[in-house]
Amino acid sequence: MRLSLIIMLLFTCVFTTYSQTNDSLNHYRVISIKDFNNDNQNDVLMGNNYLRSGYLPSHINWNGLAKTYFKYPEWRNVKGSCSPIDMNNDNKIDIVIYITGRLLQPDSTLKDTTTSFVIFSQSGLQNIDTIRLDTIGHYQIYPFVAMNMRISNELVNGRYTSIDNSLTFDLRKIILDVSNPPSTPPGNYIKPSQPTLSNGELIKLYPNPSTYYVNLEMNNYPSGDYTVIFTDSKGEKVMFQNVKIDASSRLVSNINTQGLMTGHYIVSVLSNNNLIGSFRLIIVK
Repeated sequence: MRLSLIIMLLFTCVFTTYSQTNDSLNHYRVISIKDFNNDNQNDVLMGNNYLRSGYLPSHINWNGLAKTYFKYPEWRNVKGSCSPIDMNNDNKIDIVIYITGRLLQPDSTLKDTTTSFVIFSQSGLQNIDTIRLDTIGHYQIYPFVAMNMRISNELVNGRYTSIDNSLTFDLRKIILDVSNPPSTPPGNYIKPSQPTLSNGELIKLYPNPSTYYVNLEMNNYPSGDYTVIFTDSKGEKVMFQNVKIDASSRLVSNINTQGLMTGHYIVSVLSNNNLIGSFRLIIVK
């Protein structure tokens, strides 16, 4: 596969917060009429309103023939906005969504959280029934090309304005060929894959996405104690697990993740405080 050239440019985009809709009280309006799937026909990006406090994207109407819906993370007090813009300089309109909310913690407290996404304009997008914003990784090319943009990575220089309750970010604009996307994104990231280390050792974490458990599999590692650390999207270490490899040099450990909320996590495996493997894990509840 040909790797497209990726260049990072800086531009500014303003997001104004709005409330998420309740499906039982929908007040729809058109957010944008553009071609989002490269078929040279205009599609309709619809938003809906709860308690008349603003609009979030609800679905895309594909020329009246089909619909693709948006599913949001199961946070409390979800707010956000949508900006239909050309994010990757291909003269096609992409969908950028920014949301904030409150995430329920294992101790029943609520924690503020935020995230943003870009769904690139691309052929075949109309074949997706639901765009699940709760499972989009930092960069994905299947089943559609999208990116979960990170604060301090793609989103920089955040400013809060109390007068209109808005957040303003500088975005590092991404230039890529969506019809032939590269296998790796710009910037620092950890792929949700099973990395083979330089000495031929193999470590795996599956299933991914997961709900109530993950399996950690380690082969050809020295016997001894290892530590598994789960870090949330805010950079906080939220769960620790100690595992032990015996003389067989192989481990398959079932790790309970019922205490983790829906979201993205970095899972790090350490031996004597030395990192030997990292994974990006998606938890969906």
